[in-house]
Order: sequence, then C-alpha cells, then structure tokens
Amino acid sequence: MSEMASGGEPARAEGRSGRGGDPFTSRLRAAASARVAATSLRSVSREIGMSATGLSKFIDGNAPYLPTLNRLRNWYLRHGVSTAATLTEEDAHAALSLLVHDLSPEARHAAVEQMVHCIRDGYARTGEEAPDWLGGMQTRFPVPAEPSPRRHRVGADGDA
Repeated sequence: MSEMASGGEPARAEGRSGRGGDPFTSRLRAAASARVAATSLRSVSREIGMSATGLSKFIDGNAPYLPTLNRLRNWYLRHGVSTAATLTEEDAHAALSLLVHDLSPEARHAAVEQMVHCIRDGYARTGEEAPDWLGGMQTRFPVPAEPSPRRHRVGADGDA
C-alpha cells in the first residue's frame, strides 16, 4: 500500500535527506543516466515501468513518488547491479530491504540476521572470503527498541 500526500497523490520520496538526495538515490540516478546514454530514454523508461518524462525529471534531480522510487530500486537491482564491478553495501542493503520490506521491523531484523548467517556460512563452506558488505548488514537493520513492559501499581495492601 502506498503512502498518500495531501490532495490524494502518492507521497514523494523526500524523507530525511531532502529531494531524494540520499547516496542510494544518487546511485539510482547515475545508473539510469548511464543506461539512457547507452540506449534511449524511452527504452529505459519502459524497463523501469515509468514515463519517459518522469525518468527525465528524475535524472535531472527531481524526487520521485514513492511507488516510482520502488520501481527504480527494483530496476536497479535487476539491471544496474549486474553492470557494477562489485556489489556495494548500499546495493546489498537495497536488495535485502526489498526482500523483507513487508515484514514488521522485528521480523525484518530476524530475517536479515538469518540471511546474513546463511550467506556467511556459504562463503565459509567454499573457502571464499566473505564480502565486505556482509558485516554491515546486521547494523543496517537494527532491532527496534522493545516497548517497556507495563508496570502495575501495587496498593498499600499489596493488591494490584
């Protein structure tokens, strides 16, 4: 379900970092721009599932709506990462975020913890060195603070 802004439009992906200027959005923008330069604006917009005008505005620095940002992330994981020399921590975080996006924060952390363990184990079994990004994943999916337990007030006679 997408978030809605006033006026019934989807919310823009501005968040904490302003106009979609976080490092991963910058990577998306650079990857989309490079792909457009290698092919065409229309073909890349079809790959992503957005309008050519929307893609052009995104490349020029506009913040996309959240559903569009999700389509851009999915496209990047399918097309952008495969052309990169190495997987960065940002790329790995985006991939894991996509896989666990619909879980509660508590379940998200547990699922990522299990996936990181399995990936680390896979590298160990083959004798390969685990990639650098692996160590940062558990800290990028922190365990939410547990709600404080309710305390019952005890009366003077010892009854709750």
